[in-house]
Amino acid sequence: MYVASSKNFLSVESLSQLLFLFRQFYVCHHNFIYYAAAVCSALASLNLPAAIEDLSGAGGVPQSLLEKAATVRQSGGAAGLTQLINDLPALLQRNKEILDEAWLLF
Repeated sequence: MYVASSKNFLSVESLSQLLFLFRQFYVCHHNFIYYAAAVCSALASLNLPAAIEDLSGAGGVPQSLLEKAATVRQSGGAAGLTQLINDLPALLQRNKEILDEAWLLF
């Protein structure tokens, strides 16, 4: 069976294949957008840029990375980060106590 247009004839099988390809394209495009958004979200949650930066200056290191490294150094460097990590359990416990007290007030 053929579907007629003004200049061309398409078989039903060809039309079915074409529609199948369009559906596949739509699904792939939809998945790409979903995964691209997920990757950008993951990068943002790690405080990383979601785009590639120009590496032409500073020996190939992105300027934003140099700025973040300087901020870490000014805040105590690796020792300061280690101290923050070590403080987390005590801070977690204090937050839990505050939430427990607030729950009792309600």
